[in-house]
Amino acid sequence: MKKLPVVALLVLITEGLVCKLLVTLHLRLNSDNTNAGLIAMEFWKHHNYLFSGIYLPSLDPYYFTELIPFHLVLQRITNYDPMVLRLTVFIIFIGVLAIFSVLVYKITNKGLIPSLVFAAMLANVNMTAYENVYALALTHTGTLFFTGILLLFVLYLKKASTLQLSLITVLIALVVLSDTIVVAWFVLPFLAAYFLVNQGRSRNLNMWVISWTLLAGLVSVIKSMFIDYLVPNPFAVQNQASIFSNALEIFRQLSLYLNTGLYHVLTEGQTPSSIDILFTLIFLTALCIAIWNLGHATNHIMKSFAVIMAISAALMFTGLTFTSLSEGTYRYLGFTAISVFMILSFFTNSKNQLYIFLIAILLISSATANISSVANLDSQPNARVNELVDYMESNNITYAYAYYWDAGITTYLANEKVIVRPVIFTDSGFIPYKWNSCVRWYDERPTEYFVIRNNDSQSNTPDAFVTAYKPDRVLYCGNYTLYHYSGLNATSVYDTWTLDEGNSWLRFKQRYLEG
Repeated sequence: MKKLPVVALLVLITEGLVCKLLVTLHLRLNSDNTNAGLIAMEFWKHHNYLFSGIYLPSLDPYYFTELIPFHLVLQRITNYDPMVLRLTVFIIFIGVLAIFSVLVYKITNKGLIPSLVFAAMLANVNMTAYENVYALALTHTGTLFFTGILLLFVLYLKKASTLQLSLITVLIALVVLSDTIVVAWFVLPFLAAYFLVNQGRSRNLNMWVISWTLLAGLVSVIKSMFIDYLVPNPFAVQNQASIFSNALEIFRQLSLYLNTGLYHVLTEGQTPSSIDILFTLIFLTALCIAIWNLGHATNHIMKSFAVIMAISAALMFTGLTFTSLSEGTYRYLGFTAISVFMILSFFTNSKNQLYIFLIAILLISSATANISSVANLDSQPNARVNELVDYMESNNITYAYAYYWDAGITTYLANEKVIVRPVIFTDSGFIPYKWNSCVRWYDERPTEYFVIRNNDSQSNTPDAFVTAYKPDRVLYCGNYTLYHYSGLNATSVYDTWTLDEGNSWLRFKQRYLEG
C-alpha cells in the first residue's frame, strides 16, 4: 500500500474536522439548540428525573440517543457551559464519522483507503448542512451514531451470540423510544434486506429479526401514550400539487450534503455557474461508476448493506414526498447522505484511475469550500443576548416573559439567574408557548415581572399586550425593550393549561382505562 494516499487522506480528514470545530465553537446558539441545556437544568436543578411535563416538538424525546449518553452529565459537571454544549454535538459528530468509517473498513474487507475516503467526505461535508443538522443538539445526530452501532452489530449476525442478540434488542428499543426515524433508517430496511439477500438465515435468527421489528412497532405505539408532544399528525398526506415540488425539494436538500455544485443547479431562481455544472457532472459520473461497480460486485456483505441503504433511502423519499414531513427535510436526510458517501468510498481501492481521479477532485473541492467557510466567523455569535443577560442581572431583573426565540436562549445563557419564559402575547393576556417547554415553568405566577420585546423581530411582539396593560416603566437594552409590571398577577393574564396535559399517566387512564 502506498503511503502517500493515506497521508493525503489523513490531512483532508484533519482539515475538515478542524474547520468543523472552528464553526462549532462560533455557532450562534438559539432557543432550539440550547434545549438540551435547559432539559439538563430541569433534570439536575429541579430534580425532574423522569422529564415529567416536558413538551417537545414531536414524539421523539432523544432520551437515550443524546440527552442521557451525552448532554446530561457534561452539562452538569461544567455548570451548563454553552461552549460545552457546542462541543458535545461536535463529539457526537466525530463519533458518527468514526463508527461509519469502521463500518466501511469492515464491509470492504479491511479496506483502509475506502474507510479514510469516507471519513474525508464526511469531515468535509458542506458546512451549511453541518450547521443545519450535525452541529445542532437534539436533532438526529445521536440517532445516526447508534444506527451505525446497530449496523456494526448486524454485520456478522450469523456469528452473534445470544448475549449480542439481546443487546441489539435492548438497543433497538431504547433508540426507537428516543427517535422513531431509526425505524426507517435501520429497522425496516434491515428486515427487508435480511429476508431478500441474506444468505445466513436460520430459524433462530429469523425469530430474532422479526421480534426486533415487532418490538420497534410496539415501542412506537406505547410511547405515544406516555410522551406529551405537539405534532399529533406529522404524517398528513399532501395534496397532489405538492408531491412533485416536494420530490424536487428533497433532491435539492440532499444535494446540499453531497455536492455544492449540484445544489446550486437544483436551486430554483439561482443561475448555476460553469464551475457548478462541472462539479455536478463530476459527482454524477463518480456516482454512476460506483453504482455500476456495486451491481457487479462479488462482496455479498457490501451488496446486503447496499440493499439496506437503498430501502432506507426509498422509505425516506416516500415519506418526505407524500407527507407534511417534507418541510425542513435537511435533518431527516443525514443517513441517506452518509449512505451515498459510503457507496462512493467502497470502490476507491480499485484500479479504475478515472474513478480515483474524480473522487480526488471532489474531495479537494469540498476541502477548499470548507476552508473558505471559516474565513469570516463571528467571534461573539451571541453578543446581543449576552448583553441582555448582563443588563438584567445588573438591574436585578430575575423574571420575564418573551417570545420563544428570546426566552429559552436567555434563560440558558443566564444559567437560570434570569428566568425568561416563552409565551404567546395577545391583547387579553398571554398563553404559555408549549414548544420545547415544561409545565412546571408556568406554575409560578409572579406579581412583578418584565415583558421583553425584541425590536428586530416582528413575530409575536407584545405590542397588543402592552397596549392593553400599561407597564409601570420601560427600560431599554440594545435591541430589546423591557416593560415592567408590578401588581398585575400573571394568573389574571393566563390561559391556563388543563391539568391532564401535564400528567401522561392520568391522560392515559382517562383515554384508555376510563373510557
